[in-house]
Amino acid sequence: NLRESLNWLVRFDPSLRRTYQHAERIYVTSDQTQQLIPKKFWHKIAPPGLAIGQQFTHQALVKSLPTGQPIKLLFIGRFIYWKGGDLVIRVFADLKTKWPDLQLTMVGEGPKKSFWQALAKQLGVHQDVEWCDWLPQQKLVDIYQQHHLFLFPSLHDSGGMVVLEALSHAMPVVCLKLGGPGIMVNSTCGAAVNVQNSVEQTVLALSDQTSQLLGHPSQFIECSQHAIERARLFSWKGLAERVYS
Repeated sequence: NLRESLNWLVRFDPSLRRTYQHAERIYVTSDQTQQLIPKKFWHKIAPPGLAIGQQFTHQALVKSLPTGQPIKLLFIGRFIYWKGGDLVIRVFADLKTKWPDLQLTMVGEGPKKSFWQALAKQLGVHQDVEWCDWLPQQKLVDIYQQHHLFLFPSLHDSGGMVVLEALSHAMPVVCLKLGGPGIMVNSTCGAAVNVQNSVEQTVLALSDQTSQLLGHPSQFIECSQHAIERARLFSWKGLAERVYS
């Protein structure tokens, strides 16, 4: 597609190559970004993910799975195809067969909203999906506090700051092992799932990892604790300490 073609042509941009030549250090957000840089300059590259950063001032409480109340999953992002909202709906439908009381909130706006809503209806889970337009930051804080697990199977996110924000609110995250989210999320704070050979297999892999967390309350609490630590690692303060070390 056009995006991939433009990314491929970047390799041959003479001004960028001069920049690489004169740079002492090159910072990238993901392994995919590194692949766009000529290999002759790879010795200058800092570990992928080092350029991701955000400042957090709020205090987060460790989450645990509720008893006697619904477990609530959360997705926040633009409603465009590469954000993976259709995967979220499919994973949610699969999980509902094991956790009938499970609920999902989709926060965002975009051209795929009606398609995703139709998919939820087709899969029979539309009554348990809440759709919210973009919210002011304080309202988002409330949303993070009210939910338990963040599901974000985005296909194209070099940064994925919303994942970092979810981690900072002590939310375990299940994502695809792509871009920034694939760097930030590991087994200590959730799961970064490899993309499989088909949509169906990818959905099952995401569902299995989510089930692993939802089915083991003690593991969930540990992931929530480590989510806060992981967010601190990628905060601006944490990144500065890593750069100077």
